Amino acid sequence: MIKKSTNILAYEFLRKKPKISSLLYLIFGADEFQKEQVLKYIKKSLITKETEDFDFSFFYGNETSGEEIIEQLEMIPFMSEHRLVILKDYDKLKKSDLELLSDYCSNQNDSTILVLTAVKPDMRLALSKKIKKQGILIECKAPYSPRDIVTWLNRELVSENIRMEGRAISLFSQIIETDYQIASNELDKLLIFIGERKNITYEDVMKCVGNSRVNSIFEFQNAIGGIDKIKSFKILENMINNKEVLVFIIVMLNRFFIIIWKIQALRVRRHTDREISANYLKEITPYFRKDYLNYSKNFTRKSLIKIFNALTETDFQIKSTNIEERILATMLLEKIFLAIGKK
Repeated sequence: MIKKSTNILAYEFLRKKPKISSLLYLIFGADEFQKEQVLKYIKKSLITKETEDFDFSFFYGNETSGEEIIEQLEMIPFMSEHRLVILKDYDKLKKSDLELLSDYCSNQNDSTILVLTAVKPDMRLALSKKIKKQGILIECKAPYSPRDIVTWLNRELVSENIRMEGRAISLFSQIIETDYQIASNELDKLLIFIGERKNITYEDVMKCVGNSRVNSIFEFQNAIGGIDKIKSFKILENMINNKEVLVFIIVMLNRFFIIIWKIQALRVRRHTDREISANYLKEITPYFRKDYLNYSKNFTRKSLIKIFNALTETDFQIKSTNIEERILATMLLEKIFLAIGKK
């Protein structure tokens, strides 16, 4: 059981699968995917298909009034032990409605569970203070790095009773955007792809997820890092034909070369590759750190400065000229290889 006034992360809440015993919950944070998962769990714990029409109410803060919400909160459950009332974006209620809800929370109906959501609630409000004192707060943080995707993925694999090869997990986390909803969609595709099998391989990820835009840029970075000019231009041509946005390519390349720059700076400070891999490349999953360490040997500090200038110049040209993106992208790649010293 989770005690009242507890602040818990969404993934911990979902892992523990606690009994829904508090009368008041606040689900907050930037990640909408986790919010929906928590809401789904709470609803499934309390309400069935048979009782939904009688003992469940759902509101949006900018579309309802305090009177409507209070009316539902004070009703007695008809077929369930508890009624469930969900109010999304509660902080968008009018001030007078927030005060009504605050008054209700001073004397809650013990047969109704109220669940509120917000992105960034104002904890200075009287209602928010009561929620913090009396309820359970569940924070939904957006993923920050591939490591968060790995943590999420491992939890999902356990729940599905599926195994995934270590290098497949590394590949999945590296080529998927740091977004739980996108990761969930791609995992669903993988599960359909493998059918009755209980093991996901590296090749499965390459075949199933490998057609995504992120994988294309991932391969593009590898080709450039490995100084493979022919392959780099082939991948670039494919991305352009598939209408990839040049701004996205620039952002991802900038990220790639910043990591290369960091590795070189750490080497200058006499850090060993083992130290760099273990302590300074947390944004890269372990399986791919060796690749970055190897790629960094193909660039000089002077060439990296030229590459950063080329990326900045191309970004400016996108916004200030009418030159086709195909031409700008080709020119950018030529400048990168010229900086490296390969014509």
